[in-house]
Amino acid sequence: MFPDWQMIEQDIVQINDTYYTVIAIAQNAVEFEEKVKIAIIDYDSKGEENKWSTVWESEEYYADPIIDMESYIGEYYVLNPDDTSVALVVFNVMHSGTLRMYETYAIQIDESGQGEVAWAGSASYIEKKEDYIEIMVHGSVQLSIEDNEVKTTEIPRSELGSQDALQVEFTLNQDGVVIPTGDEEIYVKKDQPITLIPADETTKSLFDEGDISVYLGNMENGSIPTANAYLVYVGNEFTFTEEGTYGFLLDYYTENSSTPPYTILVHVGDGVKPEESEEEDVASSTEIIAPFAMGTPLDELFEHYGEPTYNDYYNGGWLVVFNKEGYFIDELEETVRGYFFSVPTISVFGATIGMTGEEINSIYGDSVEPYFDDISTGQYVLTFYKNGYKIFFYSEEENGPTSSMWLVEE
Repeated sequence: MFPDWQMIEQDIVQINDTYYTVIAIAQNAVEFEEKVKIAIIDYDSKGEENKWSTVWESEEYYADPIIDMESYIGEYYVLNPDDTSVALVVFNVMHSGTLRMYETYAIQIDESGQGEVAWAGSASYIEKKEDYIEIMVHGSVQLSIEDNEVKTTEIPRSELGSQDALQVEFTLNQDGVVIPTGDEEIYVKKDQPITLIPADETTKSLFDEGDISVYLGNMENGSIPTANAYLVYVGNEFTFTEEGTYGFLLDYYTENSSTPPYTILVHVGDGVKPEESEEEDVASSTEIIAPFAMGTPLDELFEHYGEPTYNDYYNGGWLVVFNKEGYFIDELEETVRGYFFSVPTISVFGATIGMTGEEINSIYGDSVEPYFDDISTGQYVLTFYKNGYKIFFYSEEENGPTSSMWLVEE
């Protein structure tokens, strides 16, 4: 019936008392003209010669030539409730690359077997629920069949998420930077859902239209790159199954050229915020606040972290690293004598990883300029001498946020 085409999906639908076969077929006969289409075919057992006939064909949709033909169509679902005069087929036309948004089509099939596009657009993925098919765009498009018609329900991104989720509100400041309306750091338990909620109509409109992008990272480097690998394409409910510190960066990129290292930090653990006091605020600028203090025995580090990911000499000292948290060790006493960190879980006299050099200078009252280390690290370095310690902060960009630091006594 379809020379040079290969069938990659098929379903049978019943519309009233008539059965039709719905097929998705693909073709790559001509290089760089890879195609897919949907066809409705019928079988007549009383036909004298060819019992199969084509009832309807869709237009041809172009797929990515890098992907194998069986993958030209990704998610593919059919909705065919009982006792209705329509059916629905919804599918994604796939492509390669890091941008996980695909051409998506919903085709309505009537009782005569004719098809008509009921919805078309770009989506990240499709899910079939009990009585509807959900297409995830920035928000959600839910397609159902009611009263023999396809019903389309659109839910904006700001209104997605379960009712029991913790709502974290945000808005735009006068410089066009997205900021939280409450605390910059929140504390949750594992598996506790979070939703991001615009605090005003202007911010809601930008968020729902996709002008405010959401990036999510685990803060290993102290900042979140605005790259596709960290971009949350669709949806608005987040849960964390592992303890740690995670960051959201909400970027209004059409207005603001300066991107902060993050917008909101999420500490996943027991869900309890540490007690705050004036004494602690003062101490943060005069002390080193780390998971383990100077003088901590090496055995305690092993007991807490387990096996190290690095245990050798570095820059003339014994360094033991557990993923992104490292400790210089006194060889005689076998106790902590310095730090090597790549996560913002340590405060060095009020400065943390993720701050820019300008911010650290402001805290320290210095005017240190970054220099490029083209010999060992290939990064920009800020060197400080404070309270008897030598402190190095590293960053990928000359004036960008810092991504790691190390500290030892002078």
